Amino acid sequence: MPQSGLVQKEVPGFLGVNLRQDRMDLADEELARAINVDLHTFPGVIVLRLGRTQQFSTALTEVIIRRLAKINGRRYRVAETSVYRDQTKILAGLSSNLITTIIPFRPLNDDTEWAFIADDALMRKDDGTDTRIWGIAAPTTAPILAIGPAGGLGTGNYSVRYTFVRKTKAGKVAHESNPSLTSDVVDPATGHIVASNFEDTSDSQVTHLRFYRTLVGQTDHLLESEIPFGSEAFGYAFSWEANEQDGDNEFKFTQGALSSTYEVCFLWEKNHLESAFITTNSLPISTTSALAWILSIADTALGAAVETDNDPPPNASWAVSYNEHIFFMRDAANPHYLWFSKRFRPESVPLTQFLEIGNPSDPLQCAVSGYGLCAVFSRLTKYRVTGNSVSGFVSTEAKDHRGTPAPLAAIGTPKGILFVARDGIFITSCDAQDSDITGKILPLFVNEVVNDMLPINWDEAKRQSAGYYKNRYYLGYSEANAVFPNRIAVYSFDTQRWYFYDHPMSSLFVEEDIDKFTAGGQDGFVYFLEDGSTDGTSDISMNVETKNYYGEQKTTRKLFLLLKVDADTLGDALSVDFFVDNALKHTASITGTRTKRLLMLPEKLMGYSWRIRFRYTGSKRIKIYAVAAFWLPLSAS
Repeated sequence: MPQSGLVQKEVPGFLGVNLRQDRMDLADEELARAINVDLHTFPGVIVLRLGRTQQFSTALTEVIIRRLAKINGRRYRVAETSVYRDQTKILAGLSSNLITTIIPFRPLNDDTEWAFIADDALMRKDDGTDTRIWGIAAPTTAPILAIGPAGGLGTGNYSVRYTFVRKTKAGKVAHESNPSLTSDVVDPATGHIVASNFEDTSDSQVTHLRFYRTLVGQTDHLLESEIPFGSEAFGYAFSWEANEQDGDNEFKFTQGALSSTYEVCFLWEKNHLESAFITTNSLPISTTSALAWILSIADTALGAAVETDNDPPPNASWAVSYNEHIFFMRDAANPHYLWFSKRFRPESVPLTQFLEIGNPSDPLQCAVSGYGLCAVFSRLTKYRVTGNSVSGFVSTEAKDHRGTPAPLAAIGTPKGILFVARDGIFITSCDAQDSDITGKILPLFVNEVVNDMLPINWDEAKRQSAGYYKNRYYLGYSEANAVFPNRIAVYSFDTQRWYFYDHPMSSLFVEEDIDKFTAGGQDGFVYFLEDGSTDGTSDISMNVETKNYYGEQKTTRKLFLLLKVDADTLGDALSVDFFVDNALKHTASITGTRTKRLLMLPEKLMGYSWRIRFRYTGSKRIKIYAVAAFWLPLSAS
């Protein structure tokens, strides 16, 4: 029989999900399930999350958008194995290994901040108009030298090398390749040196050739002169043939009618080559066009020595800027190398400039820089990199030896560097112990199914992505049996609790210039998240479940009478499911502005515990503030 006295149990608010304990053992403010709700904006209140809106009205051809960046107002998307600038494909042929990075950097002397694209298959850069190779390959052929007219250099042996150069519109050298092979030596005997046999290149970024010559009898090559690249800049192209030789004049040079700037540009004329000269000096006999350049600057006027360590970067799919350098990793040939460029020169990566971190059996995964820190992660551990171009760079293994299998989920934030490990989500400084924010959702990381929440599919860890927006951390992951990410876990730093979104998003990124949170979809579209009231044209479906409440005594049977819901449905219908002892016993629908609605429960509804499930599909930001149940305790009999 009922005992005297109506009992009321009120739950005044809700903070977040707890998957670590049984439903019966949760705190009153904890939820067993919270899908597509916002528990951050109004702490303690369940609110329908905001929606997503399309950035552009048309989809990309490749539909899985796995990386986003924004540089100089231009949006870059890595979609499958291609790169798009806004909606235009600018690059194809990326690796299928899922890791590609795009970072901004303005090289020394350059007038452009480039988007540098790092990938296993290719390394490129883009200035918003043109896409170019990252770095310039050195010419592979040596110049051929001959003796020119009298009145130039002194007697003695000289050799020559040349380089490919990219100059800016302002005429500054933005990058220079390593030099060619060294020519054979020649003694001009007080004449000029004539250089030919310059290698052509298909690299359209090359604007100039630079020539480097030794001092007499020396081996160091110093800058002698430079000329624009291209036959039209050298002067007239010429052809010579063996049957068109004239013994009267060993050489005859004609000034190219180009400009006063390059008035010393000469070319060979037909019919004025001698067979003895050709044989002696190994000049090619060819009907193809060729070019020649006069080297005549005095030894005292030569410039700086040629640099021989302007090597292009390796094909490495992870790049990050730190202390005015670019660091590279995920080089398949050297998986434990951290390469670094010259200071302010991201296209010059000397073959000797790397840190060997760990060992090849534990490949480097990613690096995150910012907030005074550069952290390098392998799968099993992590390292802090410190130093500069003067003191050199060193790596120190972190005190907490925890690495990551999810490189794209490691991000820098004002809270520190956040990353995903097999045992949770952590904040690190690489100095002290990691700070664990996993809290109540740990079962997702250890292959447990809790409250119908499926665990993380670790086979697809490389597809995870993360973002930080308005004091929240977002982790997009693939549930068990899913290949592509289908759910986002959201952590509120305000409440230190978790909740979840159903979003099939493959990349996350914040456009800081417009304060928008973006996501790359799996349908060829890029979306603004936390934006709008619907997911495109689709309503949003909320699913929230409370803990199992039982009152003061778990073993006391109860006669449930009333249910009170404090909510504002903004005129839409909110479904309220009432469970007793884990069985659905009653469903009600409430609507209207905020009121505390008292709902009658079915007669003779008895049991030990109760819980609520809230369901809503729509576009209004309905709010649920509190619930309460009323019952009569029943006697032991």
